[in-house]
Amino acid sequence: MVKVELLSLLPTVYSNKCKAFCVSVHDSYEMQISEYPREVAENQERVSAIYRELVGEFGPMLRLSVVNPLSPRGAWLMMRHRLPNGVWAVIDGREVVDASRGAEAVKEAVKRRIRSALREAAQSH
Repeated sequence: MVKVELLSLLPTVYSNKCKAFCVSVHDSYEMQISEYPREVAENQERVSAIYRELVGEFGPMLRLSVVNPLSPRGAWLMMRHRLPNGVWAVIDGREVVDASRGAEAVKEAVKRRIRSALREAAQSH
């Protein structure tokens, strides 16, 4: 199984804590999202599209998560890989892909990791 962490600053509407409060303040999620800077809303769209494509192509072969760079895990990933703001995919904690280039770049990195894992498994037998 390949671990993929999608790392990007996203609207808090997608956090569990906000769901209970935000919708009661706003009529809809779209209203809340419209209050964020354009870049944050665009990141949300990119991450959502990449997530759907990865699940569609690789399904159960992935352990996929979305990580906020303001969380402890996200801050650690940002520092460890010296990443600026943006949309990033961290593959098995090793390879970093600029996910702002789209899902194809991330899918290629996942395919490389799967091929590498298969080679490692074949060599160990």
